[in-house]
Amino acid sequence: MKTAAASPPAADFLMFGAAHVDRRAKADAPYHPGASNPGVLADSPGGATFNAAVALRALGLSVAFLGARGGDDDGRRIAAAIEACGLSDLSVTFLDRKTPTYTAIIDDRGELVAGIADMTLYDRLGPKLLTRRNVRDAIAAARALIIDANLPVETIAAAVEAADARPVAAIGVSPAKVRRLLPFLPQLSALFLSRAEAAALVEVTATTNLHLIAEAPRRTRHAAGSDLRRGAGGCDPRRRRVGLPAAAGRPPAGRHRCRRHAGRRRIRGEPW
Repeated sequence: MKTAAASPPAADFLMFGAAHVDRRAKADAPYHPGASNPGVLADSPGGATFNAAVALRALGLSVAFLGARGGDDDGRRIAAAIEACGLSDLSVTFLDRKTPTYTAIIDDRGELVAGIADMTLYDRLGPKLLTRRNVRDAIAAARALIIDANLPVETIAAAVEAADARPVAAIGVSPAKVRRLLPFLPQLSALFLSRAEAAALVEVTATTNLHLIAEAPRRTRHAAGSDLRRGAGGCDPRRRRVGLPAAAGRPPAGRHRCRRHAGRRRIRGEPW
């Protein structure tokens, strides 16, 4: 395992989570399940937290990034992308492991048909990483932390604790992993979810009324002494919000020095 040794320059945000290669296979004609479909395959650096870091850098904010990658070509590509985006890289490289990937199958209308997340390497991001001197320095200097649900539950707990009084925001990443965040809802300042992730978090179907989906975590937080105001279109508090890009699954919406992606429809992440 290889780690960044030096303490980074002070950054506004510490991002802790996914940075990997997103692959998107888009059908050129109406999609036929169980059959060969003509289309185009494209790939680019991505990951929920990496995409968020790109957006924050585009707003002129400084960002330190902590993640995991393998010692393969994909890992070197991710390292180069992090550097190109101007992020302070605190990531861990597992030289004998492969870098995580996300593969999306998209129909001719741009809708996600299926997505496969090969991300077991993130399970190696244990709580001890947060005790490294350069990571502790980055947390101490940061205004806020942003994490994602690719992290193990014990690591999420350690990140929330290490943040102390600093705001912590979280990204749901998938219906399969979003419930890792459930024990920490009272401590989160913001939560970014797709509709499917929000439904999985509160154990309802994705076809449930959007207002009812948004109401369920509000009740959970209210029981813990917090409150979430609901507005038209889901969660809509009247305080300052932070807008983050969606996870992979759509082609790039435009080009910056770092690639930015259009996303699937999301319940807007809001300060709670």
